[in-house]
Amino acid sequence: MGRALRTALLVCALAFALAAPAVATASAPAITYGLSDAPGAFAHCVDDRFPCCDDPASVCLTGSVGGYYDNPAFQALTTPASRHRIGQIRFFVDYDAVQEFNGSTTSPGCVYSRALLHGFYDAAGHWHPPGQSLNDLVAGLIEAGNDRLTPMVAIAGYESPTAKPAWDQPAPDPTTPAGYWAYRCGLQGILDAVSRLPPGDQPHIWEPFNEPDAAPMFNGPGRTGPGACDVSPAGGAGVDGAAKAACEYAIADDEIRHFAGHGADTVIAGTFARASVSYLAAYAAQLQSTLPGAAFPATWSVHDYRDVTASFGAPLLSGLEAFDEALRADTGGAARALWITEAGVELTDPAAFSGCAPAPGMPETLGACVDGQSTRQAVAAANFFALPEAGVAVPITHLFWYQWQGVPDWDSGILDPAGNPRAPWCAFFGSGVCDGSPDAA
Repeated sequence: MGRALRTALLVCALAFALAAPAVATASAPAITYGLSDAPGAFAHCVDDRFPCCDDPASVCLTGSVGGYYDNPAFQALTTPASRHRIGQIRFFVDYDAVQEFNGSTTSPGCVYSRALLHGFYDAAGHWHPPGQSLNDLVAGLIEAGNDRLTPMVAIAGYESPTAKPAWDQPAPDPTTPAGYWAYRCGLQGILDAVSRLPPGDQPHIWEPFNEPDAAPMFNGPGRTGPGACDVSPAGGAGVDGAAKAACEYAIADDEIRHFAGHGADTVIAGTFARASVSYLAAYAAQLQSTLPGAAFPATWSVHDYRDVTASFGAPLLSGLEAFDEALRADTGGAARALWITEAGVELTDPAAFSGCAPAPGMPETLGACVDGQSTRQAVAAANFFALPEAGVAVPITHLFWYQWQGVPDWDSGILDPAGNPRAPWCAFFGSGVCDGSPDAA
């Protein structure tokens, strides 16, 4: 059965039972909707020993690609029938997926990454085959091109000092020679790899480092100062935390815009894990010192799970509104758009929360407040589409849900672990029957 026919049958079979409330107004900007997910979830090579999806015709070998890209439930959300039509897909790629620093202090340069040539086990005992991160990226980009979805790429570090290859850093320090070259080589390798794809499959939207405020290297507001991004053996005199994250953005902006065919790319600043006004202030201050004038970024991004998950009682946009207002002030009005590149109803949110009465025996956490509560999840999912209302100072123009299907360590899935639609699916589509399990994976 063809993809179009399968999708049509799915849409026709849906009983129209749940409609998400309209939140847009006549004066509100048009919103672009997207989906963000873990590496390889959208599309991945089934056998990492053999690259898939890299031929000039953009046609994958039969059976060589897995993922939800051809799931009828996903395809339905990308059609005009979907009220909130998904038009963009956000991918992750490890910063050292292709290249790394050669380690030389006298002749610094780049060599093929050991993550490309050798596999490794992370702290959870998960095996990462050689080249997995690059192969997942390439597979995703070509499937996005086949489905006419706009891709964006978020450069990622490793989650912790232990969930990484033994030879690598969780996040490179851009103010030291080793860190500067590690990040620069990694970015150049990624750019070179995607430039070999057909033009229609190449990405032109980038987030230079995913959630820097959650990485130990960049944690805390930090100190800023002129010349703080200068590379030195001691590493950024007087600069740390958010300011170092801004230095990494400056490297990415320069590398991407000077790479052939990418001069007009969108390089998004921030990509913060939470809407912290203090972290934003230090990050923006360092960028103003390092990239003044026309080079200063116009597009920014942040993640916001709490406002969505906690909105089952009443919409809670005060934190996002404060961040949005601070973004305009801290950038002197230079920020022209704010993207929410991750948000959703997180059933596994461990944050303490006393605003509800969780089920007996459940901890008083935000996740416990919505876990197993289908009505609360439906209300919160509908309120996801109200997030752009917080963009009064800087327009919120893009809205990405994270993730497609829940997994045990993180569940904000549009589908339940068995693959059945939950309330968020119906909120996106605008109608339907969504009776998937409301219980966390």
